[in-house]
Amino acid sequence: MVDGSNCRSWRTAVITSAVTKFWSGQTAGVRVGLIVGMAGLLAAAVITISIIVAADVKGRSNGMVALYAARASIATQFLQQSLFASLPGSPNVQGNSHAAPVGLGNQPGNQDRVPIYLAASGARALVLHKPSNQAAHLAGLQQLDDGTIELFLIRQSDQQTTWCTAADVTVMEFTYPI
Repeated sequence: MVDGSNCRSWRTAVITSAVTKFWSGQTAGVRVGLIVGMAGLLAAAVITISIIVAADVKGRSNGMVALYAARASIATQFLQQSLFASLPGSPNVQGNSHAAPVGLGNQPGNQDRVPIYLAASGARALVLHKPSNQAAHLAGLQQLDDGTIELFLIRQSDQQTTWCTAADVTVMEFTYPI
């Protein structure tokens, strides 16, 4: 039985002797031609690999730029809509009877959307669950088959979870995710 290392050294010896015999039988001009040809082949391989790597890096960087631009667009839209909901005079803030500010762009029509925006963005938000009158944290959302959106809450007092509509909560405080 022959182990792997002896087999490899035998193959190496055979290949080395064949190359040495071939090399010894060549004239100086053929040797120069072989060396130049091998150098050209090696240079072409290096250039080809560098072109492939450069295209890969460029493609990945373009993809990341597009991803960050999309995230910036979403964040800008979210901030504009949540800004409107928190401004004095907005019909979304309790106790305000002033007219809504003008010129803020795409504005949500009621406070029901603000908790949905916060839950969708992953913002840490403390809300008041109106039916139970308990503080809770937004933990997620789901869309039902009929198109309504429910918020997932974790109550602060006993860590119990519940699903409710956005109309059942009042946002008390929140932090935008980074």
